[in-house]
Amino acid sequence: MNYRRRMNALFSKDVFKIDNDYVQSPKKYFAILFFCLILGLLIFSIYFIDGDWKQLINGFPKLFLRIKQMLTWDLKSYFVKNTFGESFIYTTFVSFLQTFLMSFAGTVIGIIIALFLAICACNKLTKNKFINNLCIFILGMFRTIPSFVFVLILIGYFGQNTFTVMLTIVIFSIALSGKLFLERLQQINYKIYSTLIATGSKKPNAFNSGIKPQLSVSIMSLLFYGLESNVKYVAIIGGISRIGIGQLISKNQSLQKYDRVGFILFNLMLCIVFLEALIYFLKKYVIKDKDFFVDNKEIEKLNKQIKNINLKKNKSYFIESHIKNKYLELINENKNNKVKVKERKLAMQKEIKKFKNDHKYNLKKDINDFKEFKEKNININKWFVYNDYFKCKVRRDKIFVTNFNAQVQELKKNHINNLNLEIKQIKHNLQKNLSISNYLQKEPKKYIKRVIVGIIFLALFIYSMTLIDFHIEPFAIINSTNKNILRMLNMDLSSLFLTNNIVSIPVIKLVFETISIAMLATFIGSIFAYIFALLSSETIVNFYIAKVFKGFTILIRVVPTYIYAIIFVSIIGLGPFNGAIALAIGSFSMLTKYSREAFEEIDTKLVSQLEATGFNFLQKFRYGIIPQTSSRIISYIVYRFDINFKEVTILGVVGAGNMGFVLVAYFNDGYFEQFGALMFGIIICTFLVEYLANILRQKIKDDKNPYLIDWIILKLKNKNFILYKTNEVLLFNKDGLSFDRSKALYSYTNKKLFAIKKSNKINKKTALLKAYQEVFSLNKYSNLTDFKKEYLKVYKLIKLHFKNYLKTLKKNYTNNLKNYHLNYIKYAEDKTLKANQKDLKIEYKRSKIDQKTMYKYKVNNLNWFFNQNQQ
Repeated sequence: MNYRRRMNALFSKDVFKIDNDYVQSPKKYFAILFFCLILGLLIFSIYFIDGDWKQLINGFPKLFLRIKQMLTWDLKSYFVKNTFGESFIYTTFVSFLQTFLMSFAGTVIGIIIALFLAICACNKLTKNKFINNLCIFILGMFRTIPSFVFVLILIGYFGQNTFTVMLTIVIFSIALSGKLFLERLQQINYKIYSTLIATGSKKPNAFNSGIKPQLSVSIMSLLFYGLESNVKYVAIIGGISRIGIGQLISKNQSLQKYDRVGFILFNLMLCIVFLEALIYFLKKYVIKDKDFFVDNKEIEKLNKQIKNINLKKNKSYFIESHIKNKYLELINENKNNKVKVKERKLAMQKEIKKFKNDHKYNLKKDINDFKEFKEKNININKWFVYNDYFKCKVRRDKIFVTNFNAQVQELKKNHINNLNLEIKQIKHNLQKNLSISNYLQKEPKKYIKRVIVGIIFLALFIYSMTLIDFHIEPFAIINSTNKNILRMLNMDLSSLFLTNNIVSIPVIKLVFETISIAMLATFIGSIFAYIFALLSSETIVNFYIAKVFKGFTILIRVVPTYIYAIIFVSIIGLGPFNGAIALAIGSFSMLTKYSREAFEEIDTKLVSQLEATGFNFLQKFRYGIIPQTSSRIISYIVYRFDINFKEVTILGVVGAGNMGFVLVAYFNDGYFEQFGALMFGIIICTFLVEYLANILRQKIKDDKNPYLIDWIILKLKNKNFILYKTNEVLLFNKDGLSFDRSKALYSYTNKKLFAIKKSNKINKKTALLKAYQEVFSLNKYSNLTDFKKEYLKVYKLIKLHFKNYLKTLKKNYTNNLKNYHLNYIKYAEDKTLKANQKDLKIEYKRSKIDQKTMYKYKVNNLNWFFNQNQQ
């Protein structure tokens, strides 16, 4: 008893007593456990990978030399034809075209199949649990098995050709988009679809009218996203199958022709940039249908202005809106008079300069005046004055900047209100003047655009399919492949944990290595991403600084992760450390973008209020920016860790990790039993990592625990609840506080107990007895033994009372279910109610669900027990 109380007194947070009420801030158990888990995994990762940082740093001169070799191109030699009459330029162009067409055909087919599987997996559209679960399982398996594994297997059926690569891209596209389609289908509004079904429409017609309009944008977006991803990563697949860009990169890398490797990679980056620009254009002007809604372009333009106003810093906004706009109007009035235009521009520059100097002077004046004021007035309360706009006290050295911020905030507010009124007026005029003829005058643009894009896509798809080399291997090879697959299923389970003549690294060690690489890469990438996201956010730093860093991060993001892996492997050599560094760069590029978006959506008014109270930049960042962005950024980091874990295996193919390298080696050497065991380990671990990542994201985003964690927390709460109530009864001779207040009282009591014990400079037992006597007013006990007996007596009574309460709840729940069942049978046998049998059954099921929900609520909510006792 004493040990438990001592631990509680030491580690519980401070308790505030207000009259007869006790308040304690809740412990951040999740944050503490999450931090400890991350720290433990990070230490384990650094130890397990054992990266040679010295070699990496020493390798930087070699890195710059290799980059120089890659960027030194002998263009004349690239046009020289070989004995087959083909030049390097021609071969490169053909490989790029072949790669793009394979990617396009595979992506289109993959998206169609993924959509079909997602519809079958969605229980709102397909009312068959077996089909739902089967399709979910298929999507899960495609998502967990590395894409290059499918290449290795499919080669045994179709050979090393474009058809094999296309099929692999199809599977990769299904894995990439299937889950996203399913999530989108679960989020859309089904009211129109259900209404059409209820009115007698057939499911295809209802789907076409109720679901398709909500899904069409997602289909096109995922098509473009899949195409972009496939073009980036098809080089790895091509490297294994000896097709396309991958074959060309592998060939020139093995010959150490790094200038040609650099030329190919540079053109690949240009291709990706061009593709991203094309996708952006199609999304903006085709998918979103900016001219579909009448006057939507004007509304979008005004919304963009509102976004820019919110992003601009107060000083920059004041200069632009209050000074520049005034002179620009005068310049436009006299635009034909060059002398006056020049005079106006000079006057504008002078006024801007004067404003900046005055602003700087007033800031310094406030600081100097405050220093003098502090020397004369020691009372801290006099250092602050109240600001009506921000509704808070302002320190005297921040009066000017606070008033300036308030003035600009008001200008911004008025500007935004005017723009919103303009948008409202445009919409009002649209509704007022809308007619069929007016609508149809603009609608054909949408029709023409979509038809043109559709025709181009269809022609490109047909052309790409004509170039696919369909081929089936002889029966003997197919039969051998089937036997190999059976050998994979007959796994060597001993290789999961043990080594032998074939297995040099057990599966468990490879899995730990993969987790370590993903963990280290995510940590390094997220640290640098956070810094660069701050430096590239216009709400945090200067506009021009933000643009420079934003451009740099975009340039890094264009390069696929495996290209970084190839570069580091060529400098440092094979090993998992290269994979960690390459993935860290990939994590950096992605997380910088997402974190920057989070920083740009913060409430700047809150930051201004903190500045007004005298907070410096670090304090404003700590209390104003971090609380607004931390949950989103952590959620992104967890998501990136999930991606990194899956990418580690792929990078192993180019030598940046053992998992992929060993997997390919097992297959090529014919160790299929060991290959199957390693695949089993990858699948199980991928499912587990994905499951844990989803749990963490749900907890961070929605503060939702998994069922097992909630069950453990409830059991611990039930156990502690009896302790808290025992303490309360011993103090007040009654039970009258809610769970949280009773818990706070328990902590308050323990802190007071051991504070009194410490102040009494006598032996421990006597001091503790005196503390109990003083806190609990139990002078009738002369020793601790008697007090413990009283404590145990009260504890057992409350425990019994609580146990009986739970039994009563269970009994009432069971009896209610029995009554519902008897009533259902009674009404089901009533012949007059036969027409309403279906509604009766639905109502019966609903009543059971409601009763179960209520029972769970009463059991889980300990305050319900308190309310019942109060009654």
